[in-house]
Amino acid sequence: MARELISLQGRHCAIALEPVESGVPLWRHFGAAGVPAASWPLAASRIQPPNALDGEFALGVCNPHGLGWFQHPSLLGSRGEGDWAQQFVVERVEQGPHALTITLRDDVAALGLVLRYAIDPGTDVLTTSAELENRGTSDFRVDWLAAACVPLPPEADRVLGLAGRWSLEYQQHRETLGIAAWRRDCRRGRNAHDTFPGVMVGTTLADDDAPTWGAQLAWSGNHTMLIEPLTDGRRQLQLGEWFAPGEMVLKPGQRYRTPDALLSFSPAGLNGLSANFHRHLRTNVLRWPGGTMAPRPVHLNTWEAVYFDHQLDGLKALADAAAEVGIERFVLDDGWFHRRDDDTTSLGDWWPDERKYPQGLGPLVQHVRGLGLQFGLWVEPEMVNPDSELYRAHPDWALQLAGRPMITGRNQLVLDLGNPAVTEHLFMRLDGLLREHEIA
Repeated sequence: MARELISLQGRHCAIALEPVESGVPLWRHFGAAGVPAASWPLAASRIQPPNALDGEFALGVCNPHGLGWFQHPSLLGSRGEGDWAQQFVVERVEQGPHALTITLRDDVAALGLVLRYAIDPGTDVLTTSAELENRGTSDFRVDWLAAACVPLPPEADRVLGLAGRWSLEYQQHRETLGIAAWRRDCRRGRNAHDTFPGVMVGTTLADDDAPTWGAQLAWSGNHTMLIEPLTDGRRQLQLGEWFAPGEMVLKPGQRYRTPDALLSFSPAGLNGLSANFHRHLRTNVLRWPGGTMAPRPVHLNTWEAVYFDHQLDGLKALADAAAEVGIERFVLDDGWFHRRDDDTTSLGDWWPDERKYPQGLGPLVQHVRGLGLQFGLWVEPEMVNPDSELYRAHPDWALQLAGRPMITGRNQLVLDLGNPAVTEHLFMRLDGLLREHEIA
C-alpha cells in the first residue's frame, strides 16, 4: 500500500516525497503543482529488472556511495582509509505550511544530516540546503555534499548553460541531454565569465511556453552542477560546493552546511522561470535601506577619460562637463592612490598619491559636491601587487602555497581576508577615507 506523500505546494511549482519503511524518503515529483498524485510513479509500481539488486534503489533525498546506488552520490566522504559507505534513516521530519526539514542519521558511520526545503508560494522558488554533522570520535573527510538533489522528468532533455570570456560574458549554450552526464565545474575559487552557477532545463527551452526547470547555487566560490540519467528514465540534478582534496574535514562535533540552492519550475518557459527568480531575489534576498531601492544614479567613471593621468584641473573640468549633461555621480577610478601609474604596481597602498593630489582628495571631492554631484571612489581592497608598500611590508598576507612559485593574474595576488590582521588593516585604511571625505 502506498504511503501518504510529503509535499510542498507553490502556485505553479510543487515537490513530493514518498516515505519508506526504512531508509530515506524517495523523490516522486518536482514540477507542476496540481498534478494528481496518481501520475507520480510510486515505489510499489516500479518493475525491478532481472539483473538488478534486490530492493528499492530509486532516487532519494540522500543517495550516498555504496550499498546499491550506482549513480553519482549526493554525499561522498570517508573516515581515514575506509568507512566510505553510508546508509541513512529518518530521525525526524518537521513540516510547516511551506517548509520541510528532514533529519537523518547513520549510526554506523556516526553522521547526522539535515535537509531543508522551503517553497515561497509568491515566487515558486524552492530553497534547499544540506547540513552534515560528524557525530563520531574521529575526523570525517567530506568530498562532496549536494545542496540540492532533485529529479527531472525524461521529457526534460534540453539544457541551457551560460559560458563566455572576458568582454563576451554569459553566452547561452543549448545542448541536448543524452546517455552521458552533463557537468559543469568551477575551480577558479570564484564565479567567472565561463562558470555561472546556474542551469535551465526544459522540453523545448522556449521563451514563453513549455515546462522549464531552473536551478542556481547562491554561492560565489568553487561549485559543481550535474545532470545525470537514471535507470528509471528520469534524470537527477545536483548542485553544490566543489572541494579540493582534503579541503573539508569535519572534526568530531563539527558541522558543514552547504550554500543554498534556489530551484524553480514554470509552465511558461524561460520568461516565466526568469520572472520567478527575479521576483524571489527582489522580495526575499535583497535588503534595501528603508525597504525600497532608490533610483540608481547616472554616473560618470573617469577611467577611459584619464586612465592613470590624474590632473586636478582636468578632473574638475570633467566634473563640470558631467554636471552640465545631467550626471548624478562622479566616480574617481584607478590611478588616484600611492604611486599608481600603471597596472603593475601599488594595489594595496590605499592613500592618495602625493604627486597627483598634494592636498589629498579633499579639493576634488569638494568641487564635485559643490556641483551637486555625488562622489564615488574606486578601490579593489582584496588584491595586492607584489610591487607595493603593503606587499613589501607583509608578503605573508598574500595567498600563496609555501615552497611553490608565486602565480599572479594581471600582476596581482589575492590577500588572505581570513587573516584578522589583513582585514583590520584594510578596514582602517578605507574607514579613514570614508571619515575624511563625503564618499557616496
